[in-house]
Amino acid sequence: MKKNISYRSSELLNVLIEQKKVFFKLNNAVKILSNKENTTVRKLLSYMTKRGVIMRIKEGLYHRIPYEQKPDQYFPTWCI
Repeated sequence: MKKNISYRSSELLNVLIEQKKVFFKLNNAVKILSNKENTTVRKLLSYMTKRGVIMRIKEGLYHRIPYEQKPDQYFPTWCI
C-alpha cells in the first residue's frame, strides 16, 4: 500500500504533528481545515484511512499512523 498524500492531507498531518496529537476527533480536523465543510473533511479522512495514513478507531475518532509503519501491521498503543 502506497502512502501518497494530498496537499490537504499533509496540511492536516503537519498540524497534528505540531500539536503532538496522535489520536484526534473529527471536530479537530474540521477546526484545522477551517475553510472546509464537515462533509468534505469526512471524505478526506475516509481517503486518508484507505491510503493507510490514519486509522479509524470509531465514528469520529482517528489515530495517526506513523509514516514509516505499515498500516496493515500497525496497532496503536492504547495507554492514554
